[in-house]
Amino acid sequence: MRHRLLLAVALACAALPAQAALFGDSEAHKRIDEQVKAVQGLAEQIKAIDGRVGGLEGTVNSGTLLNLLNQIEALNAEIARLRGELETANNRLEIGDKRVRDLYLDLDGRMRALETPAANAPASAPGAAPDAAVAPPSLPAETAPMPAAATGAMPTPATAPSPTGSPKSAVAATLTPMRPGASGELASETADYEAAHAVRREGRFADAARLFAQFVAAHPASALAPPAQYWTGDSLFNAKDYRGAITAHRTLIDTYPNSAKIPDSMLNMASCLRESGEAASERKLLEQLVARFPASEAAEKARKRLTARR
Repeated sequence: MRHRLLLAVALACAALPAQAALFGDSEAHKRIDEQVKAVQGLAEQIKAIDGRVGGLEGTVNSGTLLNLLNQIEALNAEIARLRGELETANNRLEIGDKRVRDLYLDLDGRMRALETPAANAPASAPGAAPDAAVAPPSLPAETAPMPAAATGAMPTPATAPSPTGSPKSAVAATLTPMRPGASGELASETADYEAAHAVRREGRFADAARLFAQFVAAHPASALAPPAQYWTGDSLFNAKDYRGAITAHRTLIDTYPNSAKIPDSMLNMASCLRESGEAASERKLLEQLVARFPASEAAEKARKRLTARR
């Protein structure tokens, strides 16, 4: 470009004598002055362009531009790393929230299991004495209460000593008796359930899924069966058996339609579909979760996922 401009200036200067010959002296001088000004303007433009080109050459030769590009690449990599850490932190927070919620649900299930045998206990036989149901347990000879003639009253169940001689609360003394064998069955259920959770905490997800499935098969009517079925699917998900996890969660939904674990199961199923590359099915299931359980915590997480994928 610089050479072309110089050539244009040279041609303009060469044309000046020819213009002088065509016009009179005054007109020729006027045209010459105009051409000289135009040539001077072109020279200034050439000088400015030459300075800019020299500056760019210096920048490129000094490596400044390359350093800027490297800094931009480094910043992009740092942003990507921070996004990954944020995603990991969010996942850990979500898992922590789920564990707290599951612990609460498990505790609620155990309490219900404890209450069920007490509610089904046989009533007192007809014609029994009114105070027979709350009579204190028989006491050893060395701790027997004083007779009514001496004290004026017998000790109440709330203050009567225990068979071992240590005081007990009134609640413990008046508990309704459980049906025969119920305590042992409940202890067995709890032990099996805790054993499966212990294996899961060790990270042996395939074994944990097998133990939870065995628990549900052995105790299908237990209050712990619905959460155990959920943990079957969740353990299979962590074992990367996504199809097996989806099947386990569908079993929970079909077998225990009133379970509080259904929203979490639907959310876990959506995660299985995402990991399997079925984005359309995942979106549809998340929308169903929001529609069926709009007030649940799982629905709130589903809304966040749907918003992030728009």
